[in-house]
Amino acid sequence: MMKNLEILVLGTTWAWFLLTGLVLARWDIREHRLPNKCVAVSLIGGLIGFSILSMIEQSWASFVRGVMGAGLCVLLFSIVHLLGGMGMGDVKYSAVIGLYLGWLSWDSIYWGVFTAFALAAFVVAVNALRRKPKRAIAFGPFMTLGVIVTGAIASV
Repeated sequence: MMKNLEILVLGTTWAWFLLTGLVLARWDIREHRLPNKCVAVSLIGGLIGFSILSMIEQSWASFVRGVMGAGLCVLLFSIVHLLGGMGMGDVKYSAVIGLYLGWLSWDSIYWGVFTAFALAAFVVAVNALRRKPKRAIAFGPFMTLGVIVTGAIASV
């Protein structure tokens, strides 16, 4: 019985990430910004879901690692922001991706962030080769995709 509840909560929490991540990605592509309220709703949903899961499992190790991952991602993305490489919305959204990736593992944080930057770099390179006008890209969709790809690989 408890295993079914764990699966339900875990599935709901990841479905929440997919839903909010897709909404934020679409918004970022259209507006080139990630609204604070949407990012906060995404983060709060993840915190609630992983808290409930930790209570069910009676183990807080993954939750603590997720929160630490959120803090680490915010720190790293803040540095990139200060260097002029991304917007503040991406920094705030990095807390969400750090939470979800950190829940999986420390390695997942690395691979999820790496995947996001690698995919964005690929798109920028293709645009440069096609001689498209230079403009900022929406990074939120790549962040979401980095988590989805890493989560899918980690679950195999």
